[in-house]
Amino acid sequence: MARHSRFTLALSLLMAWLTQPVLAANTMQYSEQTAERYLHFNWLAKSLLEPVLQKALQDYHPATDTALALDYGCGTGIAIPYLKKAGYRVEGVDIEPNMLAAALTAHMDVPFTRITSGKIPRPENTYDLALASYVIVEIGDRDEIINIFKDIYRTLKPGGVLVVMGSSDERHNPDRQWASKDVDFPENRNRVSGSRVHSRYSKQDLDFYDYFWSTEDYRDFFTQSGFNLLEHQQPLATDDGRGYWKDELTIPATSLFVAQKPY
Repeated sequence: MARHSRFTLALSLLMAWLTQPVLAANTMQYSEQTAERYLHFNWLAKSLLEPVLQKALQDYHPATDTALALDYGCGTGIAIPYLKKAGYRVEGVDIEPNMLAAALTAHMDVPFTRITSGKIPRPENTYDLALASYVIVEIGDRDEIINIFKDIYRTLKPGGVLVVMGSSDERHNPDRQWASKDVDFPENRNRVSGSRVHSRYSKQDLDFYDYFWSTEDYRDFFTQSGFNLLEHQQPLATDDGRGYWKDELTIPATSLFVAQKPY
């Protein structure tokens, strides 16, 4: 069983995160591997997530320096520096204790809570913003996702913003050639809403099994839970001259949604 005792989440212009010790086996559950996977999404922080978070605070839901954000499914806390930079105080929740242990080590000033279900242990109208980054891909039940969104809705203040990052419709298309992963697996050729999809990160010898949800599914999740969808973005990678990226340059692998709780 392959294990990775330490990996680096480097801080730079395009690859900026943190370094944490995490163990991962090549077929463990997604939630225990999430930190490894973030190695392949560092470019999103600068190109997409950071400006969206800043815009959410400045344009969608202006707030004072007491603005509070929830990192739902926070993992090791990789997004927390970006939430802070955008002007938010931050709280994090996750179901995975190993991830939370790493988050606590890296962000000792941030309160973290382990949850055993989708329920957030906070009262109504607590948060100005919530972030759910690659959380929905771990859930294969439509009703469970809608219930999670409804609970996030409950804890957001009126006008509060939910930012959701997830896979694009093309991410698990077996005909795509991605730089960081292989998606040419039989189960990906017949993907339908809620079905399992498979990707392999060859450099780390790691396999991930997610659930496929389409753009229309995400739109329905927001509608069913009471949110108004404000934005849907699908970023492309930018050629940095190294020739690293493949289809990422012309086909989006990631979707980002910005939704709002009505005033």
